[in-house]
Amino acid sequence: MVGNNRPNRFKVHFFVKATHARDNEFVFVSGSIPELGEWRPTDAVRLTFDTETSTWTHDLTLGPETIKFRYFTGYYLKSDKDSEPCLVISKWETFLTPRTVMPAVEENNGICKPTIPDEFGYHAGKHMASHGWIVTQSQSEILLRIHGDALRFYKSRHVHQTYRLKVTPLDLRQKQELAADDDADDVADELMDPVLPSYSITDIADETSLTVGAYNTRC
Repeated sequence: MVGNNRPNRFKVHFFVKATHARDNEFVFVSGSIPELGEWRPTDAVRLTFDTETSTWTHDLTLGPETIKFRYFTGYYLKSDKDSEPCLVISKWETFLTPRTVMPAVEENNGICKPTIPDEFGYHAGKHMASHGWIVTQSQSEILLRIHGDALRFYKSRHVHQTYRLKVTPLDLRQKQELAADDDADDVADELMDPVLPSYSITDIADETSLTVGAYNTRC
């Protein structure tokens, strides 16, 4: 219980290193209280990257109750110019027991700030983080599997060589087609890349020498 001479609101400082985050990704904190979205990823708090310390930080003014939370990384996709950006989770901390902070116990002059940053995916001496998942009905995941006798060669010298299969997602917002008599350079200048992509980075799983799995999330 908070005493009469102690504050009942505290400034809680979230502070984490996430070296795996790509250039277009952000770090979020999701937790057990309404201010952290009550574990709903779409209502999580996005942290700000501090270039001086290479950490992700955010301050919240919260009550004295114990807070449970986890970090995740994500990015935004946009399917067309009229739609709202949708959040895609790339990695999520998967500890059975989430991180905790007790503002009323850990505070110093009303401020609860760790002396060293958290490290994404590491907690209590363990490393546990997994890939994200679909969080809204507007998202879909594409799974391509190449297996069995997917490639057939008719010349024996090709059978034992190494081959690679390339999967390239296309941004369908670029619907303008090049006519046979168009100047390709002029058209290319007109087609500016959108600020947000409509598809995620493709992950490849090499299961055998001729088996490739490609995972692609779209909005």
